[in-house]
Amino acid sequence: MSNQSLYNDSIINCSSTPLPVIPSLDQLLDSLGFNPWVTIIASFVLPTISFLGIILCSLSAWIFFHKNFKDPVFFYYRLLCIVYIIHLIHNIPRGLLYSPRYFTNINTYLSSIYLIYYSNVSAFLFHFEETLKMAILLHQMKIYNSFVRKHFSAKPWQISLSLFLTCLLIDISYGLSLKVGSFGTYYYYDWSNGFRKNATFFYITSSEFSSTLFGKILLTFTGPFLNLFLSTFFGVILNFASVRLYKSYIKQRRENEEEYISASYHRTQDKNQATTSVDDIQVVVTRAKRLTQKELNENRTQSNMFYMALTQCSLSIIARVLLIFRFIVFFNFYSFSTSLILLIITLSIYTIVPTVAIFVFYSFNKMFREKFRKKFFSKENSKTNQEEMRN
Repeated sequence: MSNQSLYNDSIINCSSTPLPVIPSLDQLLDSLGFNPWVTIIASFVLPTISFLGIILCSLSAWIFFHKNFKDPVFFYYRLLCIVYIIHLIHNIPRGLLYSPRYFTNINTYLSSIYLIYYSNVSAFLFHFEETLKMAILLHQMKIYNSFVRKHFSAKPWQISLSLFLTCLLIDISYGLSLKVGSFGTYYYYDWSNGFRKNATFFYITSSEFSSTLFGKILLTFTGPFLNLFLSTFFGVILNFASVRLYKSYIKQRRENEEEYISASYHRTQDKNQATTSVDDIQVVVTRAKRLTQKELNENRTQSNMFYMALTQCSLSIIARVLLIFRFIVFFNFYSFSTSLILLIITLSIYTIVPTVAIFVFYSFNKMFREKFRKKFFSKENSKTNQEEMRN
């Protein structure tokens, strides 16, 4: 069914009262399924959250660029924050262009070109973000797995570049699936001169290439299969494998610590050549703990870094499962109004996932918390002290 016939059928079913030959903009949007409340979410709520996310991701990037974050894994975190910022910047105009209901002048052919550009770029950026999170988790797995350490030995910038090019190659064809289409003509009043004018409503629709056999095979293989299903599959496998290997590593580490304490005890007993009292045992245990305190701190840091990477990767899997659900609904229950609702779900995922990243960083990384508190709470405390001194 063509877009024009879809539009005509929607106009007929929209109301029991006859509509003018050329509907108003609101009548046209209502007939196509542009719900006013959904439009408010897309045009105002999500751009506001995106703007907040830009601020939070910029703060995260600023913290990760401090010299304290020397570990190579923080290269991925810095790059991830930068990609988040770029993605969120793209989200703001996309939300505003969701519908011309409240911004009539934005409905142009060029604005629809941006929608195609955004669809391609956002799919690539989200895919790249997910692979960076997998790289972070693999980098943490190098600590307790020799196989990963051997085969994941390239520098972070080299791995990031290879992931960038791979995602670009997979997702570059997505833009070929869309084109600018006309969804009908509407009238509006130009209040500057008091005349009624007609305009064409432009929006994105499927291209002719996506209807060809080669186009269907290419777009299905690169989009749903490589971008969604395969990356989700690898993400789930990586999560399960990392947790299992980490538990084995923790178990082995505890056994080594017990052996160390036992060896220290026997060395003390042999040295004294006498029966060791309870107090002597306590002294040995205290010395063993004191000797390994640095190691315990390092182990705690490693544990927090692992769980930070695991949480990031888990959030990505949840987001991808939602996108897979969106894909299934889109192809099995397609209608233009349904696609608009699914678009809001996609935009929400692209907006919320980067915005909440700072809370993951703050929860698991001690250095990040210290820098964050020093940046904000120290200034508040100094201002409070100055006010108390004045009073």
